[in-house]
Amino acid sequence: MQYIIKSVSTKQLNYYLKMELILNLVFHSLHLPE
Repeated sequence: MQYIIKSVSTKQLNYYLKMELILNLVFHSLHLPE
């Protein structure tokens, strides 16, 4: 049971990390001087 919970939480962590990376990229690209 703990293994399943850990695997699910890991997937969620990876998802949030990817979202944060994408948001950071978008944010920086928007604020770059043209």
